[in-house]
Amino acid sequence: MNILNSTKNTINDPTSIDSAIYDLMAGLMIVFVLISIGFMVQVQEETQKVQEINNQYQEQSELINSYDIVKSDINDDLINAFGDDLDLLNMEITPENTIRFNSPEVLFSNGQSEISDDFKFILDKFFPIYLDLIYSNYKDSIKEIRIEGHTSTEWSQDVSPNVAYFNNMRLSQDRTRSVLEYVMNLPSSEPYRDWLVANMTANGLSSSHPIINPLTGKEDSARSRRVEFKIVTLM
Repeated sequence: MNILNSTKNTINDPTSIDSAIYDLMAGLMIVFVLISIGFMVQVQEETQKVQEINNQYQEQSELINSYDIVKSDINDDLINAFGDDLDLLNMEITPENTIRFNSPEVLFSNGQSEISDDFKFILDKFFPIYLDLIYSNYKDSIKEIRIEGHTSTEWSQDVSPNVAYFNNMRLSQDRTRSVLEYVMNLPSSEPYRDWLVANMTANGLSSSHPIINPLTGKEDSARSRRVEFKIVTLM
C-alpha cells in the first residue's frame, strides 16, 4: 500500500515530473554536445588534411615552376655561349636543351666508332665551355647529362631490319662510349671528373629515334645519324 501511495505521489507531483524531464533534457544536451564536439573534431581534421594537400600541391607547383625557369635559363645560356659558333661547331640547340651534332660524315667514318679528327676539334672547342657553364650554374639542378648516339634505320641491304637494328645498336653504343671517354679525358675535365662520373652517361639508341622530314613524312637518314648531349633536370 505504501508503495502504491508513493507511486501515486510521484505521478501527481509536478516537481518530480519536471525533475525527470530536466534530467532527460540534460542528458540529451550532453549527448548533443558530445556529438557536436566529435563532428567539430572531424571537420577540423578534414580541414587540416585539405590544407596539407593544398600545401603539397602549392609546393609541387612552385617546384615545377622553378624547374621550368631553370630549363629556360639553361637554354638562354646555351644560346648565348654557342649561338655565334653553331655553324663552326656543326651543331644545333633544341628547345629541350639538347646539343645536337649533325653531319655524320664529320663525326665518324661510315660504320666506325672512332671519333674523326674534325669531331675531336669540335669537342675540344665545345665541351670545356659546356661543362663549365652547366657545373658552375646548374649542377644542383641536373640529374644527368646523357650522351646519346643515334643511327638511321639503314644498314647493308642483305640483312633483315631486325639484324640492322641490333647492328646499329652496337655501333651507336660504341660511338657514345668513344665520345664519353674522349671528353672525360680532356685536361679541362680533370677538375670535374668525380661529378662527371656520377652524372654523365653514354646511351646508344640505335635507330629508335629517327629524324622525320616534315615535308615528306619519311626518315631523314643523314640527320638521323647524330650525337646528342642531352641535359636531364631533376624535374
